[in-house]
Amino acid sequence: MEPAPALGRARRAYVRGAGEDALDAHRWAGNAVHGLQAVALLAALAGMWRRWADIGLAVALLAVGTVQIGLAEGDEWVGGLHAFLALVVLVLATVIAHRAVRALDLGRRRGAPAA
Repeated sequence: MEPAPALGRARRAYVRGAGEDALDAHRWAGNAVHGLQAVALLAALAGMWRRWADIGLAVALLAVGTVQIGLAEGDEWVGGLHAFLALVVLVLATVIAHRAVRALDLGRRRGAPAA
């Protein structure tokens, strides 16, 4: 069995089993996260000006999130791309947060020697 039709069947089973309310909650959460991605870009522009790698990561986060939302209604393998891009968004957000913590020196305890 190919994975794409299996993903479509799994999605249909999810909607039937969990109901449309669960899918509505998923859509609402996805749109809220997309809004936070835009806020992250604005924060990067304001707080990391001239740190183009950090700003580029924030742009990539918003771009990948936008594509992911665009693929949300797709059937077959397109739905698999929607799920895969959710993982890409997670990785990008983690990298951005890690870089911000290091740039702002927030990860070290007071009095600890710098590495």
